[in-house]
Amino acid sequence: MAGQSFQYRDLNPSVNEIRIIRWVAPVNDDDDEVRCDLLHRSLDEQPTYDALSYVWGEPEPAQKIHVNGKPVSVTPNLYGTLRQIRHAGCDVWVDALCINQKDDVEKGSQVPLMGRIYQQADYVISWLGEGGDGIDIALKFIEVLKDELLKRSEMVSRMLGSEEEPFNTLWQAVGELLGHPYWTRVWIVQEILLARNPVLCSGAESCAWDVFQLLFTHLDMRAFGVLSTAAREALLFLCGDLARNLSLLYNQRFGGRQMTLMDCLVLARQRRATNPRDYVYGTLGLVEGHFLAVDYSLPTATVFTKLVEYMAKHDGTLDILSACLPRKFSGAESVQVSPVRIPPAIIGYAKFLIRRISQAESKGWVRRQEGRQVRERGREKIIPRAIRSAELAKMKISPPGC
Repeated sequence: MAGQSFQYRDLNPSVNEIRIIRWVAPVNDDDDEVRCDLLHRSLDEQPTYDALSYVWGEPEPAQKIHVNGKPVSVTPNLYGTLRQIRHAGCDVWVDALCINQKDDVEKGSQVPLMGRIYQQADYVISWLGEGGDGIDIALKFIEVLKDELLKRSEMVSRMLGSEEEPFNTLWQAVGELLGHPYWTRVWIVQEILLARNPVLCSGAESCAWDVFQLLFTHLDMRAFGVLSTAAREALLFLCGDLARNLSLLYNQRFGGRQMTLMDCLVLARQRRATNPRDYVYGTLGLVEGHFLAVDYSLPTATVFTKLVEYMAKHDGTLDILSACLPRKFSGAESVQVSPVRIPPAIIGYAKFLIRRISQAESKGWVRRQEGRQVRERGREKIIPRAIRSAELAKMKISPPGC
């Protein structure tokens, strides 16, 4: 993101150092320039800052801001975001500026810190645009709906079930909110789930995450029968499902539920990433331990292969393969997955499972039920779809040189 006239100073990884934006006051009331300084701070010292969660958007036409007195190019969406949030005056962390996006080595050390960055932020600002559209209306409506729900007033039934105006328009605005591209980002999973105080913002309007969640905690599937057509369409919108799933997980996480790596990967595959490697790297902050080094210089297929090899060894299963979906990545990078050398550990474990299943079947220890479920000496055991012997036999997997 940085222009040629601006140079980043190196960070000190030994003290978990990050950069934080501090705003420079405008010269006068008519000054529309975005000016800021980048400060180095150690996460270990608990610095005070907010963190931005947003959609990068299209890179063109690039806009200019001034960082440490030097011009820097940013995306149009980030430019509009910075123009708005600077008026709050709070220090803020923004990935596109606070990480040198052209330095893969720095990204490799900063991305593993992003979980802590969002955990320690005073507020996580979920930015939905500069305002002036239906999303503003939706945030206001949710605030009003919250008050009526908490009061259990008679107005709630009208707000939920009326087919008349202005309620149709209000629910259409909610549909616009839930259909925003923001919900499709792979990174928002950890940005929201790790945040202490996430806030949805659109221009001058804002809505606390706890208030936003009332859409889903109070309006569950049993309530859909009393909802108006416009309300059902809004809450059943595809991206509404993404927001609803995130809301449920947020409650579960703060209720003490620990997410597994498989949980995170399944969540990630439902979303989009500009860089396909982020389907893996974008989930690391949600699981304990740094089991996989972040390296953006590796080919995407290599990153995926390393992940599968790790999970096969760590979990002792090939369940990760059952989560695979045939899909195209939305990013610009083309992922070449063939030919890929299958790690010997995976091949060996697959063959071991095939032998175990074949031996059990030949001795009458197991019997198949619908191709997935087997019974072993009176105990039911689920065989992951991806490792059924019939399917693996068709794959004809063998180690190099065999």
